[in-house]
Amino acid sequence: MAKSVSKEVAESWAYTNTKHNVRRFSQNRPAKKGDNKGKVKIEIEVLSYTYGGTNQYHRERLLIDTTIWVDKGNWSNKTQKLSKKESDYDYKSNKIDAVYSTVLSYINSKGQIDLDQAYIEGVDYGNLREVFPNRKENRKTFHDLFIDFKNYRATDNETAESTVKRIGTVAISIKNFDTYRGRKTYIEDISFIWSDNYNQWMVQEKEYKPATIHRNYEILKNCLRYYWKRRDELQLEMNNKFEDPDFGYGKKAANAPHALSIEQREILFNHKFKKPYLEKARKMMCIQAFTGCRYSDIKLFAPANFKQSGKLIYTPKKTKRWDIEVVQPLNPNAEAIFKEVNYYTGEEYKTSHQKYNPYIIDVFEALKEEFPDAKFTADYTSHNMRDTFISICVKSGVNFKSILKWSGLTKYETLDHYIDLDDEFEKKEMEKTVLE
Repeated sequence: MAKSVSKEVAESWAYTNTKHNVRRFSQNRPAKKGDNKGKVKIEIEVLSYTYGGTNQYHRERLLIDTTIWVDKGNWSNKTQKLSKKESDYDYKSNKIDAVYSTVLSYINSKGQIDLDQAYIEGVDYGNLREVFPNRKENRKTFHDLFIDFKNYRATDNETAESTVKRIGTVAISIKNFDTYRGRKTYIEDISFIWSDNYNQWMVQEKEYKPATIHRNYEILKNCLRYYWKRRDELQLEMNNKFEDPDFGYGKKAANAPHALSIEQREILFNHKFKKPYLEKARKMMCIQAFTGCRYSDIKLFAPANFKQSGKLIYTPKKTKRWDIEVVQPLNPNAEAIFKEVNYYTGEEYKTSHQKYNPYIIDVFEALKEEFPDAKFTADYTSHNMRDTFISICVKSGVNFKSILKWSGLTKYETLDHYIDLDDEFEKKEMEKTVLE
């Protein structure tokens, strides 16, 4: 709403921008049911008048619930006082005054009071921060922004669930770090000194391994890059020191490839388990071991991926944003499994990653017992089934360019991370160099 005001008042508002009035107040709306039936609620009313130019102002109203209910006839909005006839007069009057004093102090301080410390049982001051929305104390913390980033990535249809969970884990670590040092982090606080302190906390207090710290920083930087691009729209004060090579700690873990041998993969493909969950896990493992796909792609296959005769064509979920497409001749062993579900894997193979990896261990424990001479071990994960496909391609003499194309990779350096060459293969390769 807008109203005309006197020149003196307008000039005052123009100088201070906004004026606030605070009072004890009842809307005189008796409760119709419950323990407070017939009583009225006492609230603290904050009226904010903002000068809008040309002798106009805008009024906004905010109410803070004191949680006190009184008989309608015992309260006066004019005097803002409670009649001594009211039962529990001292308690109710004191609580009303206490909430009023807190709100008034907050307004007079222009939002400087720490509302988190202004505790009065049952009273929620949260929306009072809206009166001074631009104050640092009332803006979103870095932890809040991290949660928003996580929620965005969870709904972008491109980010893997495991990545979303890791983002959430880092958000929790930021919150715990703030709690430890007794101070909230805002995005403009991110600096080399903040990074030093955050790393020290992870090393000394949490005892994180270097690889864990490295992963935390990778996610941290991705979050900061997201907000750096949107800093103007969101009116964020931040720097881009996080892009400096010296920003961050930890060391990336070297995940050594761990592949099945050609013989072991053959046993895995031909063996049938009586237990349904083991049989399902075995087929999922074979899909990976004969196509090189990641776990996140197992349940995405549909007839459209096989529309070109004799080929498997799909876009891996992990690399969707880069439009990397896998094109490979359809392996007959993999096709046999696809045919069983009419080339739709989504319904049959929707086992969660949390269950799939333990099932893989169960599969190999059973194979160790069934085939003792095959030298199976039970230390494999879904990632190692991709190692298996790529390593067997290398051992079989497939050219590296084809392997890259079949695996959805773009760099030979990355491909090297998947190759596991056993001693027997190395020995045979060396024999090729021996003079006759």
